[in-house]
Amino acid sequence: MEIDVSPEAKHKPLMIVFSDDQSSDHRGDKREINEMIGHETVGAGLQDNLDLDLNGLWGDGEGRGKREGEAEEDEEALIQMRSNLIYDTASRIRRNAKANQCKKTSLYVEFKDIGWDSWILAPTGYEAFECNGVCNFPLTKHVTPTKHAIIQTLVSMKSPQRVSQACCVPTKLDPISLLYMDETGVVTYKYKYDGMVVAECGCR
Repeated sequence: MEIDVSPEAKHKPLMIVFSDDQSSDHRGDKREINEMIGHETVGAGLQDNLDLDLNGLWGDGEGRGKREGEAEEDEEALIQMRSNLIYDTASRIRRNAKANQCKKTSLYVEFKDIGWDSWILAPTGYEAFECNGVCNFPLTKHVTPTKHAIIQTLVSMKSPQRVSQACCVPTKLDPISLLYMDETGVVTYKYKYDGMVVAECGCR
């Protein structure tokens, strides 16, 4: 930015705005995540042509030193997973993932059931919601995955004994209004008691 410092301009007003707005950075993050989801979806299509590299599922030395029975069970599980990955079509994988996909479900909480009725006067209970379901391949925009969650899902699919799946967790929480007694015994009304209601769920 160039500022005119000539004598003729020294009395002209100048407004400088400082901002911590990082919305453009967030737009860049969303674009990159959408690109990763696109690559992941393309990867699902490759399974129809048996081009998925499954070397991570076996032959990497995992399971050495285990008892014979445990090793056989692990081998059977890996063989079954290999079969599923090879012979499942992309559309079938998507149907299976959607059936139990990560989502918000009902969870009504009565404060007396957890002993909080001793200090919370109102309400007596509320709808807290919870996150249920799995984060199966391929992750979609609906579950707002992070880049790390996408990568973890792909690695877990290749080596499930080594890496767990991404988890279905709350990604946004809303407040509720509470009438309660504070630590000094004073009855207090708080319009926004933060972090009490699940607003959105996603894979992390």
